[in-house]
Amino acid sequence: METSFELDKESGENLKGLYQTPPDLFVKELTRDCIEKTISDLLKKGDLEDILNPTVIDSDK
Repeated sequence: METSFELDKESGENLKGLYQTPPDLFVKELTRDCIEKTISDLLKKGDLEDILNPTVIDSDK
């Protein structure tokens, strides 16, 4: 997991490694600020269900 955070820090993805997305959502710190920034960034990227659960959503509904 540390490698994923470091790669994103270098590339700038996921607010420079502040969080990681599926298969599970992980945040760098369990603080209100970190969680708020993460959710805000994810909402900018699209629908949370699509981003956080890409393999479990039934698109036929």
